[in-house]
Amino acid sequence: MLVALVNQERLTEAEHKARALLRTCPDAGILWKILGIALLRQGKDALATLRRTAELMPHDAEAHGNLGAALHDQGQWTASLVCLQRSLAIDPRNVEALVDAADAMRALGRVDQAIAWYQRALQLDPRRVEAQNNLGNAFLQLRRFHEAAGCYRLALEIRPDYAQVHCNLGEALRQLGLMEEAIASSLRALALDPTLGAAFINLGLSLAAQGRLEQAAASYRRALSLDVGDGQAMNSLRTVLRELGAS
Repeated sequence: MLVALVNQERLTEAEHKARALLRTCPDAGILWKILGIALLRQGKDALATLRRTAELMPHDAEAHGNLGAALHDQGQWTASLVCLQRSLAIDPRNVEALVDAADAMRALGRVDQAIAWYQRALQLDPRRVEAQNNLGNAFLQLRRFHEAAGCYRLALEIRPDYAQVHCNLGEALRQLGLMEEAIASSLRALALDPTLGAAFINLGLSLAAQGRLEQAAASYRRALSLDVGDGQAMNSLRTVLRELGAS
């Protein structure tokens, strides 16, 4: 009954019924699990519920995976990785847990290990676009720009309208010195999402590399109009303005 409510997206009803049942069966792990899922899907704080679920269901991969994913979304990388590794020890073919674990490793500076885990996820699901994009980001961190660009291109084959991936590809191409291609990728990103400040910065950097300083300054100003505290945009604008003043 409760599972059916969750599957029907009757989440508030599922939450209330689970809470009512827990008053008489407080140690029923499955009730805590259903409550946690209902809370997560409503965007409510579910951490305490997910922790209790994992305590009561120590051999349930989904219970550990749900807790790890919630901690991942809050940027609690070390705790997230512990939970996700427990989940994967039970179910090593859970692609979502593999990707989340790789994200945590990358955030913790374990980039080479993250690459291996993204690749494991992609062996299981080659069309997992987030894994392909994040693998590209890991290669970008290691300054392996050709490999990063290859990952972003594969991601765009899966989802050609993904603005952030076009932006990321623009950065990889800029680092490779392919400025015209980098500009085209940044412009494509902005056509898809005009609020993407990173794409304005990438565009400005590519334009500046071509000596198109006025256009670069305009691009940095657009980035700052979206986020007045963007340090990279501010520093890049100052650099371009100094060059313009000296010319």
